[in-house]
Amino acid sequence: MRYIRLIKKLIANRPSIITGDKGFTLIELLTTTSIIGILAGISIQSFAVYRDNAEYSRAQSTLRHGETAVQAALVVPDISLPAVAMMSQAVPGEFADADARQIVPGLVIPKNVRVHLYNDPACDNGACIAQFMQVNPCNGTKYANWTRMGDGEELYVGQIPGVGCP
Repeated sequence: MRYIRLIKKLIANRPSIITGDKGFTLIELLTTTSIIGILAGISIQSFAVYRDNAEYSRAQSTLRHGETAVQAALVVPDISLPAVAMMSQAVPGEFADADARQIVPGLVIPKNVRVHLYNDPACDNGACIAQFMQVNPCNGTKYANWTRMGDGEELYVGQIPGVGCP
């Protein structure tokens, strides 16, 4: 009995939710929600930019490794590199084609990257392309390529806009 009176007394002294000043107003809730939404939108955009830059860096690194491999294969005496028509591979690991592996020895294709390769051993002047390599990140929006003309002139082109693995 004593406890029931105590509980009734506590309930009677409690301020009403309807007339009390506890809680948030609708304007406060809407303002907080909109601020959180704006911050989330900015962070998602930043994440997309960082991810795209990381994909492009991986493509650049693969291209530089491939360029070094081609140049190393070219300096081996008494070996002529095979002709490779424009071929591409997006499977991680070494090239499946034996001729391509001979042109870029030791190049390991990373995951989510497509590498295009071309070699023309008969090209011996600046009017034709002797070697060409292009690396496209499958999840990125930029790619890069490297071209070596028959006279030894090299051209590196980066930040080429494009989407995914063609």
